[in-house]
Amino acid sequence: MEQIAAAAGVSPATLYRHFPSRENILDGLSTYFNENIGEMSLPHTPVEIVEVIQRSFKRFDGKPDLARAFFITGLGCSAHSQTWLTMTQEFGLTGGQVGEAVAWAVRILFADPEHARQEKDKRVLSDKE
Repeated sequence: MEQIAAAAGVSPATLYRHFPSRENILDGLSTYFNENIGEMSLPHTPVEIVEVIQRSFKRFDGKPDLARAFFITGLGCSAHSQTWLTMTQEFGLTGGQVGEAVAWAVRILFADPEHARQEKDKRVLSDKE
């Protein structure tokens, strides 16, 4: 909590006054995220996964600090990646372009799960060498 207070430029007492615990901070971040990016329900089908990726990544445009906060907290753990951060910062893509690229990759993986499994097996074997 002390590091968060320092990064925010406030005293720990001020931070604790507004957020008594780490969970309260994450809840506040979740609320702020939903208000600024929009609520995202967890996808249940391949089509929903692609739609959530495209919609959410595009919404990160113009809000890079919020995107970073999302991906480094528990909120973004389900995303399992820093794809948006890497592709926007290192390759200069927009969130919409990242969403399209990731959606394309997801569609390919769902279209050919056997190929995806074989590629994963190859990576595991090469990591062991």
